[in-house]
Amino acid sequence: EIRRPGPTFRAWDNVRFPIREVDVQAAIGALNLGSTRPEEFIVEPIPVDGAAGIYRSVDSDVFRIEHLRPSATDRVDIAAETVHCLHAISGAARLTNAAGTPIGDLECGESAIVPAGVGVYQVASDDSATEIVKVSLPFA
Repeated sequence: EIRRPGPTFRAWDNVRFPIREVDVQAAIGALNLGSTRPEEFIVEPIPVDGAAGIYRSVDSDVFRIEHLRPSATDRVDIAAETVHCLHAISGAARLTNAAGTPIGDLECGESAIVPAGVGVYQVASDDSATEIVKVSLPFA
């Protein structure tokens, strides 16, 4: 769940205490009640200009999702930024800092929170099928 400060409209509550406000009409008003097709939910990541091995599937005011795809011959360079999350969805990757010192490994199914203090780092892999999903806050 990604949540920002603001109202939460509840159509139902599980009798929790303290009792929370339920506003069925506001909840329904916030929904998209139009029909959708499965293909509408598929987003193809697009290459990020000037960033080899980085593809972006979501770039909004709220969050950004990038797909890091290192290969056996090419590492992916990550610029210094605020805290962000990494999720290995295929393969395995090695993370090294700017000095080349190992800072961690990720295998398929593992996740990591990268603190802001890590700074610049690289993602490398011996497996060309490796993909790491990076989730960050673009405004932080």
